[in-house]
This record gives sequence, structure tokens and C-alpha cells, in this order.
Amino acid sequence: MRAVRTLSIAALVACSGTSTDDTAVDTDTVDTDTAVDRPFPELDPSACAVDGAEDALGFDASATFPSSGDLLADRLFPLLSMLDGLPEVTAAVAGDTPLGDQSAAMQAALAVAADCDGDFACVRAQLVLGEQDGFDVGTHLASLLGSSRGVLVPLMKETGLFFRWSEDAPGTLVNESWQLTWAGLVGAFDRFAGAVDAPTLDGLVDDAAAAAGADTAVWAPLAAVTIGAMHALGRDEAARYEPLAAGENAAAVARIAEMDWSAYRFAVILVPGQGPTDDQTALNPAGAARCDLAVARWEAGLAPFLLTSGGHVHPDATPYSEAIEMKRYLMETHGVPEDAILVDPYARHTTTNLRNLARTMLHLGMPAGMAALVTSDEIQSAYIAELLEPRCRRELGYVPWRSVVSLTPNDGCVRVSHQSLFVDPGDALDP
Repeated sequence: MRAVRTLSIAALVACSGTSTDDTAVDTDTVDTDTAVDRPFPELDPSACAVDGAEDALGFDASATFPSSGDLLADRLFPLLSMLDGLPEVTAAVAGDTPLGDQSAAMQAALAVAADCDGDFACVRAQLVLGEQDGFDVGTHLASLLGSSRGVLVPLMKETGLFFRWSEDAPGTLVNESWQLTWAGLVGAFDRFAGAVDAPTLDGLVDDAAAAAGADTAVWAPLAAVTIGAMHALGRDEAARYEPLAAGENAAAVARIAEMDWSAYRFAVILVPGQGPTDDQTALNPAGAARCDLAVARWEAGLAPFLLTSGGHVHPDATPYSEAIEMKRYLMETHGVPEDAILVDPYARHTTTNLRNLARTMLHLGMPAGMAALVTSDEIQSAYIAELLEPRCRRELGYVPWRSVVSLTPNDGCVRVSHQSLFVDPGDALDP
């Protein structure tokens, strides 16, 4: 068994390891006698006020879980990292007869897969469990580990990564999380292992076979081949900048613990990216224009931080991250200091711009109930205020905010939701 290494959620989603602060911060009241003397008086956070604090369902931003040793695997499939890395859990799985029988069968299948010479259909037939077998794994895991008295369920709740089921019975939390994880793993295998050439796939299978032992879990070979294929194809976007808190976001993270939030109307100003249409252009002029708007609000003291958001999106697999290029533009063109800029270099859609805003605030310990300002062009701002909610429900399965209100044609006020903590293994490029 490999050594257990503790991985903070900070290393996965730009976290600091500080606890989430749900304490109300009185930044919502605009003094009507002096509002006209304030810059941007129309940008009033009271417009998106909500009643009471949201239930965090056990979320603790300081929670840690065992790392697989591969940050991409941890980002995409945190449940597998926990199943493989918690000694109490691995011992229980190894001693379970149904799961042990499935593992033994996978050992034999893996040996056959090693003789497939990189033929994808042949490898898939051996490594991907049948639909019923895959379902049964979740049933056994729920029966074996679905207790609040064990180590797995409390940790799943503390990380927030399985938030969708945090209110459910422990067995349901484990089973539903497994079913979604397995479906995401199979989908990623089909997408990426199916895209590498035969020699590469053959090598990945051989490596998985060489690493397998008697206690290797039934899911481990498929996970190893899938993650290996993603690395081989350079599709590591979901973890490329980790650990963010010690890298691109280090300077800003250092300021957060001592921040006087009452001095600001908003916790942060989100600047959604606008990707160029070719892979030779680093920053779309429209993205620069959004930065110009946002920096004026930051200079006026509305928020202590700017958050640039956008991944390697347009065109697909472009070498440029929208967030990183906007950060560079803010520093070089406007002289914004690095400790005032946070980046989310992962978001691929407007839905995840807002979702990752929430994750950044919650994981970095910003006041959970404090408003954020979203500044963009008029078209995107109207889209966020009027049309984004149904798309979020359709694509994310939830709405990543408690309140969104348009303040001006370029600005919206947002109160984020803990729902955003939930990680979807089905989105391999930004889970």
C-alpha cells in the first residue's frame, strides 16, 4: 500500500486552509446622506441581500484528505483518493468478500488487457466493469462504509466535494458519490484513453498491470490508465496550476487572513474571461475591456481583490488561460499589485465562472455571506442576470448562488452558495 499523504482542499481548488467564516459583515448598508460622495454609489450590495446564513452541512475549509500522488486524479476523482488512501477504508475494502472477488476478477482481466497490444476495444472490454457490476460496487461500499461513525463519511462532508448528498443518509452519500464517480471515470476513459495511440495505451496498461497487487481495488487499473492517458495527451487543465494557493494565488492568499472586510462593499470583483478564437492570441481585446471596467471599481475601493476567471478554452486546448492572461494584463497595463489578484484558471463557461467564484470565496475563508461583484460587458452581464439560472440547473444540477441581481448594465451583485463546492467527476477539464 502506498504511503498516505495528506492533501488539503487548498491544493485542489485554490484554497488557503482557513475556516469558512459565516459571520455577517456589515457591508450592505449605504448611508443615503453620503452615498452621492462615494464612487459608484449604484453598486450597493444590499440589492442582493439574503435572509440568514446558508447551512454549510459540515463543510470545513481546513479539511484534508489523502492524496493519490497525482493532483489531476485527486481533482477529478477525490472519492477514489479517499478510498485508496484512508487505511481504515482500504482495510475494510480488502476484507469485504464481494469487493475482494471483483478485485480478483479485475486482476485476471488486467492480465488479458496487457495482451491487447493497445487495441482500445479490447482493453475496454477487460477494464470497464459491466453496468450491474459497477452499480454493485457502490452498493457494497455503502453497506461497508456508509456510517457516520467511520472515517469516510465525516470526511466527505467536511471537504464539501460531495455536497449534493451531504444531507442524505450516510449510505446514500457513499453510494451516490460512487455511482457518479464511476460514470465519470468510464466517460473519461472513453474520451482520453480512446484518443491515445496504440503503443501509448499498451504502455499504460502494462504499467497498471505491473503496479497491481493482491489488494488492488477493482477501480484502480481503469483510473490509472485514464489519468495516464490524460497526461499523455496534455489534458491536465483541471490541475495544471495546482497548488494555486502556493503559486499564482500565493500573494493574495497571504492578505486574506488579516483582511478588514468591513472596509469594503464587496469581497471580490469577478472578471469573467473572453477567449480568443485562435491559439496564437493570448488575450482577447474583449477580455482586456472587461479588466478595464473591473479595475476602475477596484481602484475605487469597492473590493480588496480582483478575481480573473477562465481556463484554456477558446480554441480547445489553447496554450493560453484566460485568467492568467488577464492577471498579466492587470499587472502590466494597470499596475495592479499581485497581492490584489486571484485567479481561477479553470472555468470553461459562464456557469463555472460563477461556480468557481463561490468555490474561491468559500475555500479561501472569505466571509460566506458577503456579496461579490461581477463586472463584464453588457451582453454577458444581462445573460448572467436574466438567462444563466436555467443553464446552471441543466448543466450543473444546481444554482451556484443564493442571489444574483443586476446593478448596472456592466455589474451584478452575487451571494454565493455552498452548493458550488460539489465536484462533478463527469467534467474532466473542470470538475
